[in-house]
Amino acid sequence: MKLSNFLHLDSNYEGTGLRGGSKLDREVFDEFVNHKEELHQLASLIKKLVTNQSKPNKQYLSTDERSDEESLQVREGKVVFRLHQQKERNYSIVKKKKAAVKRKTGKLACEVCGFDFAAVYGALGEDFIECHHKQPLSELNDERVTILNDLALVCANCHRMLHRSGATLSLDELRELIKNR
Repeated sequence: MKLSNFLHLDSNYEGTGLRGGSKLDREVFDEFVNHKEELHQLASLIKKLVTNQSKPNKQYLSTDERSDEESLQVREGKVVFRLHQQKERNYSIVKKKKAAVKRKTGKLACEVCGFDFAAVYGALGEDFIECHHKQPLSELNDERVTILNDLALVCANCHRMLHRSGATLSLDELRELIKNR
């Protein structure tokens, strides 16, 4: 049906096509009408992604005759397209959490290790800190209402460590791990 929508937009087509196309159909048609090879390549890539026939890009490691670290090379920077789902987040509550903590304590410090970006980086670190959902949204089966107490302000290092074990650690578990080191 989508192809028939495009036929309706094509002045070289002698039939009528389907008239139910959208404004986006017009934009896509206009973008690719004179770039058919690029369109073919993108369509092939989409087809592979949708049918799961494409394999992930592999980074090939190569070296020259020398085996020292300076000769190690990998290819990077290739543009790839990925199809994925993501849980929607409402970032307004993050701003509210930061504002509430700053009003209460006068600063934004990591709730696990105490790191304060502003104290270390000055103006660059002012009001910078990450926000962690104590119950990860990825573990939810459905939508839910989030309140300020569901969130914790943590530094980037602690945030990564909270999620690193596969099963999210609690703030107390990570604090204990740090304390015992």
